[in-house]
Amino acid sequence: MPRDQFICTPCNRTFPTQEALGGHYGTQGHKQRARAASATPASIPPGHAHCDVCGATMPVTHYQSHLNSPRHKKVVKYYQYERAQQEAQASKHGISLEPADALEFGVVEHDMHKPKAIDYSTSKQFVVKATEVECEIIEARFRKATGVKPRFTAQAYARNSLHLRVGDSRPLHVHFFPRNIFGAFHDTLIVKFRRLDTLEEFEIERDIRGEVGSSTDKAAFGPKEPFVPKAERRKTPRARSFVPGPKTKFAANIPWVGKLPLYPPPAWLRELLEESSVGKQIAVFRKNVPPLSYKTYAPYWEKLVWAEQVAQELQLREYDMHGAALGKVSGNTYILTVPGIVDKHPNVMRGDKIRVHASTDPENKWYEGTADDVRGIQVFLKFPTKFQPPPSARFEVQFTMTAIPTRRTIRALRQPLPRESLLFPPSTQQPNCVSRKTSMTHPRFFAPEIEDNPYQRDAVLGMYYSTSGSAPFILYGPPGTGKTTTLIEACCQLLEYKPNARLLLTAPSNAAADILCERLAARAPSLGPKKMLRLNAPSRFRSSVPTSVEPFTFVHAGTFACPQVDDLSKFRVIVSTCYSASILSGVGLEGGHFSHVFVDEAGQATEPEAMLPLALAGENASVVLAGDPQQLGPIINSPVGNAFSMNVSLLERLMQLPNYADRRDHPLRRTTYVKLLRNYRSHPAILRYPNAAFYGSELEACAAPAIANRLQGWDGWPHTGYPVLFHNVKGRDDREGTNVSYFNVNEITVVKAYVRGLLESRSRLRLEDKEIGIIAPYAAQVKKLRKAINRPEMTIGSVEQFQGSERSLIIISTVRSNEEHLANSKSFALGFLSNPKRLNVALTRAQAGLVVVGDADTLALDDKWRQFLLYVHDMGGWAGDEWDAEKYRDGAQDPEARAQSEMDDIISGLAAL
Repeated sequence: MPRDQFICTPCNRTFPTQEALGGHYGTQGHKQRARAASATPASIPPGHAHCDVCGATMPVTHYQSHLNSPRHKKVVKYYQYERAQQEAQASKHGISLEPADALEFGVVEHDMHKPKAIDYSTSKQFVVKATEVECEIIEARFRKATGVKPRFTAQAYARNSLHLRVGDSRPLHVHFFPRNIFGAFHDTLIVKFRRLDTLEEFEIERDIRGEVGSSTDKAAFGPKEPFVPKAERRKTPRARSFVPGPKTKFAANIPWVGKLPLYPPPAWLRELLEESSVGKQIAVFRKNVPPLSYKTYAPYWEKLVWAEQVAQELQLREYDMHGAALGKVSGNTYILTVPGIVDKHPNVMRGDKIRVHASTDPENKWYEGTADDVRGIQVFLKFPTKFQPPPSARFEVQFTMTAIPTRRTIRALRQPLPRESLLFPPSTQQPNCVSRKTSMTHPRFFAPEIEDNPYQRDAVLGMYYSTSGSAPFILYGPPGTGKTTTLIEACCQLLEYKPNARLLLTAPSNAAADILCERLAARAPSLGPKKMLRLNAPSRFRSSVPTSVEPFTFVHAGTFACPQVDDLSKFRVIVSTCYSASILSGVGLEGGHFSHVFVDEAGQATEPEAMLPLALAGENASVVLAGDPQQLGPIINSPVGNAFSMNVSLLERLMQLPNYADRRDHPLRRTTYVKLLRNYRSHPAILRYPNAAFYGSELEACAAPAIANRLQGWDGWPHTGYPVLFHNVKGRDDREGTNVSYFNVNEITVVKAYVRGLLESRSRLRLEDKEIGIIAPYAAQVKKLRKAINRPEMTIGSVEQFQGSERSLIIISTVRSNEEHLANSKSFALGFLSNPKRLNVALTRAQAGLVVVGDADTLALDDKWRQFLLYVHDMGGWAGDEWDAEKYRDGAQDPEARAQSEMDDIISGLAAL
């Protein structure tokens, strides 16, 4: 294809191949120029100014302050950096280097299981041409070349080849040394010339790229189409009018008392969130949202709950489909195939509404379908009888989001709040302390191992003897310390020794609630289905419920339902998600019914979400929050919500108060909260870093040797006896099409190699597929890893999917690797990898072995990651490309500052020309 057909319009640049254009689409410079180009208004409102660099329009009075803002200066600096690079690569004085773009060595094939496969160099060449002046080549060097084993070298073979007369051409040979190291490598060749007439010296630069890897994996898992920035995507106007879909059949499954009000958001709020910049949204919210207190609790959270609802609706638009097919099943039931639904992209449940219209329909008439079932990647939709499309029609598809959880939350906020001590415990309040005499005379424990653990024992006693009406008791459970086991023991004792106890057990997710029900049923078999109810939302699919939990559910007409309030009151234990707990008040169950309200995994629930079960806590109910504030908190889509601490759970907010401060010498540690300290999960080497980084080095490694040491004999560990490995590999974090999620093909190849090595040793290690877990922070990488490895029993998922679980061996693919981002900022380079809680969860899932694959230079931008890398490097757990750890020691220049300094050097070089 002719070269001039690969054009980037916003940047006014051409590229030799589609692959080169696709790579350019991922650069920060392109994205900023595309954003600015798309943001340029057709007309600037009176009294306003437009910044062509940032693409922002603002009042004239704000323009000067914008020019002085750090954000604007960073964008300007990056443009200067790119201009400097372009200028450095331009021909000068009639001296040119051909080819005129980067020198690509392509992929040198390498099998990681055959380390001696490549130890040679491969060579390509530039042609130096002189058309105007006589000159000589005085130097050819590489910007990043350090040490005695450079990756690239360049030379002209004969002495007279350094001299160029007008009209001469000379070869300049460049060598790439793979050195048996897997990964993508990049450097900048700087050729220095001297004019022989004026003795003026000048330089011309060229990018050099070479890769060691698998071309097969590149073809199978690499980008299939260029990434399309959000500003350039096709947008379908939202369906304002449509033919409504049929109502769900399970509306009568909940005996509601009264109708749930709509609680529409203020008109200004939706317009602000849909049309305004993030900065303006936050500024307006600051004026309209009062500081959080007991008196302002409802108005504070109500606006933020709506902000999150709107943010999720906007995010859902990313999954709109164009030219989709509908397969008719029977009657008005059709099948829509949604490939991303397996990973909840989007998340579709029974009862959700999906709107479609035929692409060729001149009337642009929309019809709404109701999701009746979801099987794999297929959604079964029931449409109104008026929907009669031709068999070959293609459709525009828009997913919608129900506002019912938001409406339930607002209703709970508008009702009388639970007692103030649950939400804002006074610092003077002293909870009931368990005396030594009480402790010694306490009834027997159902689990002797808990009684032998002083921390778990204190926690059970604290929950058992907690004063009615007091502040919440917090069970602080770091990874592998037996938090859920401790919680179940306390429930068993309350049910056994307190006949009037009525328990509400909740958690943010169905999976966590199922575990509570499952474990309590196993530990207290006398409960039975007549005494314990696992309450499920009618929209949940019955196939997703574990077999052991199913007897405790209530089903009507084939879907989950809620018993009448008189029958509800007979259960001693009700288990549900936090959101489904709102069903209980909705059907008329009074808050004073429960003696104890538990919220497990409370660190993952938003504070308004936690309010739903807490709203059922009467004046005398005891409340227990169990979780770990150092692990993943609530997932918030709204920038406003994050700015106003909606991503901070109630548990985490309380632990910032003096009553709950996490200090070893805290006088109330064994009364307002108990921190479990014995880790029964991980090998000491796996636990050491997260223990120091997140838990004050308080955790005690107590895993049984049979669990912790079972992989010591694997010959893949670089250091015998140290089952932690970091494999340093350079790659590229790619995206494709309209999918904003990143993936990294080189890391896929490396992960495949480690899985292969483990499976080859499985008979000796006695390691089953289900005991290996692979974690990646991005959905696109998860999807490609599943395809590449293709072992159904091996769990491959996101950090969120692994929270609360464990595997004998964990492999982590960190994905992010892009040198352009290094020259920009940590936020561009790492994304949400820089979330320390995400790192903590990922590292603490492993029992006997931990393998982390990533780009050390990118990860080292973050302090927590940098310290982990130094720890592994010092312990001898390093594999892959070498790494200069001394550059990153304490006192060394911050990696981001060093990258910025390198940018400054390049920009100043332009100024000197």
